[in-house]
Amino acid sequence: GDSMVKSLTDAAYVPADRGAPPWLGNLLASLVAKTLPEGIEFARYSIDYHYVRNQLYVQERMGETRAARHVPSYAKALMQRYASEMERLGAAASAASAAASSAERGSSSRDGSSAAACGRNSSPSLLHSAVSGSSDS
Repeated sequence: GDSMVKSLTDAAYVPADRGAPPWLGNLLASLVAKTLPEGIEFARYSIDYHYVRNQLYVQERMGETRAARHVPSYAKALMQRYASEMERLGAAASAASAAASSAERGSSSRDGSSAAACGRNSSPSLLHSAVSGSSDS
């Protein structure tokens, strides 16, 4: 998935120092090109995915109340299609955060830091499936 989304939705995610080797990148690119939607369906998926990603980013950085003032009405209307899925992701994030907190209390990390101290939400990275599963409009 997207590194930015992954860092916003998964507290345990640590991006790699380098990318995949070129041969692997080329292989993945060809597989993706054969499996992704095409034409207007790809356009819908891409727009929806980026709006959802940007909404998560703005909420993470500004908080929900302040972010609501910065998101245009057309983006809010688009996001309504994903409201129930986002609520489900929020519940999963709360459960994962509680589990992570419980596990951290039981053991401490080598350097004394925790994922929660990084300021990121803890949830499964399901954004891609949330958007790709709802592209039927």
